[in-house]
Amino acid sequence: VRPESEIQPKIERKEANFVRFKTENFSKLFEFSLIGFNDPESGVAFHRWGVASLNASTPDVLNWIVTAETKFLQHKAKLPTRTWLKVLVETVNNAGLSIATESMGFLIDESIPEIQVPLSVSDAVGQLTPDWLVVDDVITVEWVVSDQESGVKEYWISLWYHDTGRITFEPIKIPGLLNNFTFHNLDLKDGGNYTAQLVSCNRAGTCIRQSVSVAVDTSPPVTGHLAAATDSAVDLGRQTEDGLAWKDNQVNISWVGFQDPHSGIDRYTIQMGTTWFGSELLQETEVEHSDETVISESSDVPYVEIEADSKTMGDNGSSNAHEAPIQMASLRLQRSLTPGISFFVHLVAINKASK
Repeated sequence: VRPESEIQPKIERKEANFVRFKTENFSKLFEFSLIGFNDPESGVAFHRWGVASLNASTPDVLNWIVTAETKFLQHKAKLPTRTWLKVLVETVNNAGLSIATESMGFLIDESIPEIQVPLSVSDAVGQLTPDWLVVDDVITVEWVVSDQESGVKEYWISLWYHDTGRITFEPIKIPGLLNNFTFHNLDLKDGGNYTAQLVSCNRAGTCIRQSVSVAVDTSPPVTGHLAAATDSAVDLGRQTEDGLAWKDNQVNISWVGFQDPHSGIDRYTIQMGTTWFGSELLQETEVEHSDETVISESSDVPYVEIEADSKTMGDNGSSNAHEAPIQMASLRLQRSLTPGISFFVHLVAINKASK
């Protein structure tokens, strides 16, 4: 008669002995495989398995279940979360002898990863104004995602062109320790809208998706002109009454033709001085852009609002429709003007990308 130890079922211990969890229709599906359980002499009669807390020696969570299967064993069970568990397995051969083993500890994670800081385009690389890039070859995105129960295992990140749906950067997997990523060597188009998508997955295989969009404008606006009715101004039908007029320390100005086909005009800066780029009369002052012909007033100086003449002016209050509406402002200078004085108006148009 052989010793019992030689006819007991033999267990090959492998890291492949595992358990995993899925969520299907809000019920728990416990699934695992038994690997390396065999008996060359009498054969395996059956297995029995149960679930125990990590420090227990007998099943105290899910009682013994008898089975003859070894692969992809499934059982619907309500198992506790946030508690370390293990699977106990006992294999019995046809001679009635048995041997027991247990799995490594595992934790059930029902939660999804938590977004602590939403996905955004980094303002440190190529971005002067939120939602607009002024570079065409790189996009850096950043985020903070955590999972207190099982940790973030990995991310899948991609970039696609919103206007056509074309994938600009194929999805790639990056480690869960990262909280930023740079798409480089890109060929972004001015006026294009691009969307970065991030999928965050925890160690239990639960994922959450988020995305952020950004537009591109690497070019400055098209330069326009002061629309002033002066002796030197060309009669293009776009002069305004009192378009460049003054009284004491008040001045009215108007301008036209500044435009940006990609991001549009956001605002203007105006300064005035008696020298080129001087500002002793008016420090740099911001004036908002309007899509309609309006007056930006900072004083009580009367300003005559222009009415478009259908014979000489476009539908938008300009002699040419492509020039956009006439912009007007009434400004208070730092000192009064006197007859015969010469001064310079320095006008800068800034688009929505802050270029």
